[in-house]
Amino acid sequence: MVYSPNGEQIASGSNDNTVRLWDALGGELRYTLQGHQGPVRSVAYSPNGQQIASGSGNTVRLWDIVSGQCLSVIQAFRWGVTSVSWKATPNGQYLVSGSTDKSVRQWEVKKEKDGYKAILCWSSRHDFLTVTDTLIKRAQGLSRANQQLLKQRGAVGESLSLA
Repeated sequence: MVYSPNGEQIASGSNDNTVRLWDALGGELRYTLQGHQGPVRSVAYSPNGQQIASGSGNTVRLWDIVSGQCLSVIQAFRWGVTSVSWKATPNGQYLVSGSTDKSVRQWEVKKEKDGYKAILCWSSRHDFLTVTDTLIKRAQGLSRANQQLLKQRGAVGESLSLA
């Protein structure tokens, strides 16, 4: 659960796969946001209070709090999303997501003509590396263990030097 930035609304995530928006003063239910495929584990208001991010299953959804419309879905997670947080800077708006795959990811949220986009800025390292049907060239910063995994799986391009 989280208060809106102005303190007038509360957002809650639920095991019934929904996000609910409540009036903080009177307790009335304002909206029930539906679309997640699993329990909603985390919710966060945008700093201006106009959107909400919610984390559930393998997705993060961005919602408009006035219309209740889903603005965007981020589906870049192998395992469950457990936490989301939102901040604004003079350079833009950013979401941070935490996942049961032990990763932290930062996303830049941009409004474009065709809707909202979430662009991955960075992701923390994992304790493991998963590669399927991929050819990697010019990788940097891989641990020796991950270098060996890539070589074993044949995912390393001929021009790549991992040393």
